[in-house]
Amino acid sequence: MAVVAMLASCKEPAPVNEEITFSVYGPDGEIPKAIDATARGLAKFNLKVISSANWTAAVKEGEDWITLSQTSGVKGAAQVNVAVAENPDEVVRTGRIEFICSNKTVNITVNQEKASPKNEEVIVPPVSPTAPVADLLDVVFKNDGTAIDNSVSQMQVDYVSGSAAVSYFHDTYQRYATHFNHKLASEMSGGYYKVDYTSDTNFRNALADGHTLEVVFRMDQAPNGSEIKPFSSMQSGGTGFLITNSSKGMDITFLPNVNTTSSSSWKWAQSGVVPEVGRYYHVVGVWNKQNGTASIFVDGVKKGEVAAAGNLIFPTTGNTWFCIGGDPSGSGAHAGFNGDVVLARIYDDPLTASQVSDLYSIVKNDVKTEVAAVSDLSYLAEGAVAKGCWYYLYSNGFKNCDSLSLESLSRSNVSYECETVFESGLLKLHVPDNFIADKYRIILKRGQNKFPLGYANLKLSDTIQTVNKTGIVAHRGYHPGSVPENSLASLIEAQKLGVYGSEFDVYVTLDDVVVLYHNATFSGTEKTENAAFGGKRVDSFTYDQIKNYKLANGENIPTLNDYLLQAQKYPNTKLILEIKTHQNAEKNMRAAEACFNLVKNMNMQHQVEYIAFSYDICKKLVQLDPNAMVQYLSGDKAPAKVLADGIRGIDYTSSKLTDAWIKEANDLGMTVNVWTVNSQSSMVDFMNKGVDLITTDESEVAMKLVGKPFISDK
Repeated sequence: MAVVAMLASCKEPAPVNEEITFSVYGPDGEIPKAIDATARGLAKFNLKVISSANWTAAVKEGEDWITLSQTSGVKGAAQVNVAVAENPDEVVRTGRIEFICSNKTVNITVNQEKASPKNEEVIVPPVSPTAPVADLLDVVFKNDGTAIDNSVSQMQVDYVSGSAAVSYFHDTYQRYATHFNHKLASEMSGGYYKVDYTSDTNFRNALADGHTLEVVFRMDQAPNGSEIKPFSSMQSGGTGFLITNSSKGMDITFLPNVNTTSSSSWKWAQSGVVPEVGRYYHVVGVWNKQNGTASIFVDGVKKGEVAAAGNLIFPTTGNTWFCIGGDPSGSGAHAGFNGDVVLARIYDDPLTASQVSDLYSIVKNDVKTEVAAVSDLSYLAEGAVAKGCWYYLYSNGFKNCDSLSLESLSRSNVSYECETVFESGLLKLHVPDNFIADKYRIILKRGQNKFPLGYANLKLSDTIQTVNKTGIVAHRGYHPGSVPENSLASLIEAQKLGVYGSEFDVYVTLDDVVVLYHNATFSGTEKTENAAFGGKRVDSFTYDQIKNYKLANGENIPTLNDYLLQAQKYPNTKLILEIKTHQNAEKNMRAAEACFNLVKNMNMQHQVEYIAFSYDICKKLVQLDPNAMVQYLSGDKAPAKVLADGIRGIDYTSSKLTDAWIKEANDLGMTVNVWTVNSQSSMVDFMNKGVDLITTDESEVAMKLVGKPFISDK
């Protein structure tokens, strides 16, 4: 007993009535009662445990979808990361985490919203209560590639579909972002977003009295020396962001058009920041009309400010819309972007430096991400595949280690890790035997990284079209380098390239000679000796008066007779003859008759196809030759109406040629031509949609696509 007593006396005396301290704090330093999670889950939620004794933690409800980075700890401070898995069901679910230290217990509820129908899913991250709210435009991208405006303005955000744009859930920003895969600075007929404010007086007035633009973007390719625009409305006026060209330093710039007169005057608020590949930038542009300044902030810091007194000069007619992924360009877009856009917002008021700092604190991201560096991507974006066939994707950026997967947009439980074969410039994906027809997100997997490439709306069929046979029309001839448009040299280059046809524009002179020129009036600037003709109509002269008008390469203005003689040397190359709309109906008819008579006299009806914006010209040509291939250009009539008047083809601009009209024309056996398609992704999109002809300025690029298989049974 004495020994026992001695041993007992060697122990430290137990603390008497010692108060146990135990607290669990959220990332904001407050004690959370609940964690709110989106249907997509949480990448992580940090809880800080501070205790004066050992503690334990456990998931008491929701064990199958809530996980903790650690379940016990000792005296002191510790961090527990809570991970919440995606909710696959359209039902709200609740979980509970229990922390225990001695006689103290802390319970934290986890509330997770129900899943939206997968293809309609939209996630609007919470905003800071202290940060300004975008009241003119707040673009939120959706799972299916479409987007909404979450501001009070409720502007319509149109998704101009194309294979060069794909949305995906961004784990860091906890929202959908859109990845653009355009060739840098390219023209685009699809794969961008459009917010039209032409008729919205309130929106225009709000821009006009001062405004703020905000964007978060990442570039996947280094600036190439041309203007690149992630978010803008800048066509001879307007406002927006761009990466400047090489002469300006290729930096991130805010560029409102402001002047004390009605003339265009750009205000270059340059940041001096040349964007790095893979790095996200938070960029804010502020035009303060009252102060007469334009400022640019990058990652919360003012990087530049210029004088900008006066009024906002709006873009030209047809371009009063904001583009995400490029810049408005009439019926399409240009200055194509390659990389991610996470958010795009517009505020009515010019924000202060403090407010900009608050906005940056919400989206701050210092992590430089890996990029796929995939360019010139082309694949079948919409069409039929067969189980067991091979589905082809072409790109300059693929590597031997790459693999592909397909994620269904409408079925959360459907995805395929596909057998993938690499060949130079090509990945071949094997369509699995259990494949289901659906719209899919194509994912490139490279090591531990995943990169969204695009969407594919794929149907199932026992028969597949393995090779596209779309014909290529060289717009105003093929004119690389110093070769002028509508020159005899441009026709020769097109013939050498082997295109289906070479398009050109004609007017008739006062003495009924047909000459090639695009504009109704002479520019007079091609050569010094042309100056006297500048601003005067082509059809107001006799041929003798203008026969020595010089093109930029020194050629005299060509005649239709010149073109027909050259065409006879290459009988497999069509001449696509556009009769321009003249001053009046009488001249229109004279032009149609002059063209037809010359073609007939040279016995070349089989090699010449006609196009015109004037419906009367088209009908006149049909009257002269019912068998002639005539295509209407204006894009304001349904194919059935056109065919009823004997016109056998439509040649519509990419913005007016709808999928429904393509199908209608195909069903009627009409020829379908689309113009002017210059981006590779847009070319492939239209090839996949079933057009017969594509008119393009990039004939060499287009010709490389013709004859390529996009699907194969081998």
